[in-house]
Amino acid sequence: MPSDFFSIKTALSVSDNYKFNLNKQILVSTILLFFLIMFIIKVPLYFNKKIKIINISKYICLYMISLFFIMFIFFKTNFTSKYININLDLYQSQNTYNETGTLLGFMLNLKAAQISRPTNYSLSNIKDELSNYNNKSKGRNLKPNIIVIMNEAFSDLQVINKFKTSEDYLPFFRSLTENTIRGNLYVSVYGGSTANTEYEFLSGNSISFLPYGSVPYQQYMKGNIDSLCTILKHQGYTNIAIHPYFSTGYRRNIVYPFIGFDKFITIEDFENPSLIRNYISDKESFKKIIEKFKSKKSNEKLFIFNVTMQNHGGYGNYDFEHTIKLLDKDNFSDVEEYLTLIKESDNAFKYLINYFSGQKEPTIILMFGDHQPRLNDKFYEYLYNKKLTDLTLAEMQKRYIVPFVIWANYDINEENVNKISANYLSSYLLKTIGFDLPAYNQYLLQLYNKIPVINTLGFIDSNGNDYYNGQDSFYKDNIETYNSIEYNNIFDKKHRFDWAFKLN
Repeated sequence: MPSDFFSIKTALSVSDNYKFNLNKQILVSTILLFFLIMFIIKVPLYFNKKIKIINISKYICLYMISLFFIMFIFFKTNFTSKYININLDLYQSQNTYNETGTLLGFMLNLKAAQISRPTNYSLSNIKDELSNYNNKSKGRNLKPNIIVIMNEAFSDLQVINKFKTSEDYLPFFRSLTENTIRGNLYVSVYGGSTANTEYEFLSGNSISFLPYGSVPYQQYMKGNIDSLCTILKHQGYTNIAIHPYFSTGYRRNIVYPFIGFDKFITIEDFENPSLIRNYISDKESFKKIIEKFKSKKSNEKLFIFNVTMQNHGGYGNYDFEHTIKLLDKDNFSDVEEYLTLIKESDNAFKYLINYFSGQKEPTIILMFGDHQPRLNDKFYEYLYNKKLTDLTLAEMQKRYIVPFVIWANYDINEENVNKISANYLSSYLLKTIGFDLPAYNQYLLQLYNKIPVINTLGFIDSNGNDYYNGQDSFYKDNIETYNSIEYNNIFDKKHRFDWAFKLN
């Protein structure tokens, strides 16, 4: 993907944890590409009279033969028999590369990455919609400390289908009932691109309206934005981000101040931390949360946003004891390693909740996963009982579901949320606390009642019906309005309705 170039630094920082296989196609392609490059270097930059026509012909023939073999390798056989009707698959990008090859697939994605004004974009319509909501701040007496944990690759794969394990890998998480809201969170990414779930949660914007493969932290964050942080700063909160890894991943060291964080705690701020595999453990990360809570001023209210690292892929490449075993399927060591990590996260979460259960100061905690793990495709096919290429849209959406839980050490209404997407979750959290909301966040909650899920695969209405993005439906106007408001928020700086995205 063209956007992958923006994430090279982040990818290199975790590359030691993955196993790379050199297959025959990559080897042959590399050799042929090497010879083609050497040939081009050897071609004279200009021809003089001493070079005979026959020698020029040899160069041309050799070049065409080399080019043919390169295209044969990079442009799959489907392309050689199809010179027209080449389309970009926005839902399964690998299908585009399989159909057209690396070079053309890259160019198609590059073209799609251009930002254009939405169809039927109307400033008057946007203003009319947002003017329906009162964004005057009334103030609120109860201001709890707010802790949000975006837990790396945290998921419950049984949302796809049931399977048996030697023991429950989420016993504490499942046991929470009192003063607890839990449910299914739909995200826009699978197996990676953590920063996109982060962006959707903090901003309320949806990745679905951006070019496929976009990473806003890398591409579109050029200055201050309105976010969950700015809403809470208006309420007098100190905003702290914690990420027990390098600060430069996804340009967080640059974008976090834009988002509104006052402090950024990174791997350099952990002294002799306990590791699980090569990463700082969730428990160690949660200890840092407690440390910041203990050291705050008595009248200070904290918003802590913790992005963990413990469960990061790849899996199955470590000398790591698997305490969770699969009972009905063998030869999936990566799955057993992953489930063992999730059990460690569950234990760490218990440690955190137990601590704040004993604190008198009101505190509310939200934990959710950023995406499902990238595991052996054969395991997913086992869960689905079919090839991944044969999945329906509703079945594909199951790979984009992660659990979330909201818990408080004071009274809140218990609830089970069947489905909500990441772009709504921060507004939902603020509503749960009882804070006043900017017009934009009020608009999002109204839209959530009609279309509770919007992600890169499509959207799901309140009746549970699935739609692809761009598919004609009863909700076309709702989707177009959201798209226009988001465009106004992110890109139309000259005509942006600033008043709608912040409390006045």
